[in-house]
Amino acid sequence: MTNAPSSFRPRAGRFAAAAGLFASMLAACSSSPDRSGLAERYEVELRERNFLRQDVIVGDAPYSNAMLTRHFERVVFDHEEQLSEGIPGYADRELLVVKWAGPILYRLEGGGVRPTDETAVAALATRLAAYTGLEIRTARAGEEPTMRIFVMGPDERYAFLSRRRSDDPQNVSWSLESWVRQPQVPCSGFSRLRSAENAFVYAENFVSAELEGVLRLSCFHEEMAQALGLTNDHPEVRPSLFNDDQEFAVLTEHDGYLLRLLYHPAVKAGMRRDEAMPVVRRIVDEIRPRGRGRRAAG
Repeated sequence: MTNAPSSFRPRAGRFAAAAGLFASMLAACSSSPDRSGLAERYEVELRERNFLRQDVIVGDAPYSNAMLTRHFERVVFDHEEQLSEGIPGYADRELLVVKWAGPILYRLEGGGVRPTDETAVAALATRLAAYTGLEIRTARAGEEPTMRIFVMGPDERYAFLSRRRSDDPQNVSWSLESWVRQPQVPCSGFSRLRSAENAFVYAENFVSAELEGVLRLSCFHEEMAQALGLTNDHPEVRPSLFNDDQEFAVLTEHDGYLLRLLYHPAVKAGMRRDEAMPVVRRIVDEIRPRGRGRRAAG
């Protein structure tokens, strides 16, 4: 790309931190790069707990606007635990508001892409565009994508990493390495930003082709949404996709409000936590006027 950005915003894998549950299965699978059996067993375990929910409007988890504000702070300004452990010095960085200023032109690439993936991602792009006000669509012939979504099986993943190491070593991110090499990371991604504007200019999302059903769909939802600027998962954030317990597999109404807050014109790219949060507290009732008095169960 021309005008190369000066920073990266890595993202941890969708299931990387979940899991006492997931990690306990690795002993029998860690020698194999194929994640299909691991993912199948993980899905069974989660469904037994009534997790991987796909309800958008969640009736059994009410939340107030004060809670929504606190959740916004967690997913925008807190550090992802897996990244802090995996990338030296990451936890010491101050995270700022970073978001896209222009259109997002996405393209699905790789031998694992299915027609159903194209349909699912197109529907998701429509939702994300409604939440953010951004133009989000597939890149047409001759257009350079600003977001690439790679769907690859084991052999293709390793070949992709090897080729990129050879051709463009500066473009080998921690997220790509972890996706290829760690069985417990079936999807991951990173975003490039131009630091002077605190604006994302390019993103790559990685999804393992072995995934099926709701786990596959969940990867598309989280990686694309996190690429918009909601980069952290936090155990306090519910009802939300941005929680490592995997209770929710897709974006909820709650998550749509988080994106509306992030892309509100009053929330400026480059704001620090102490600058952004007073603004968010002021505008949350404007975005969700009926949520002022709602309280969490219990």
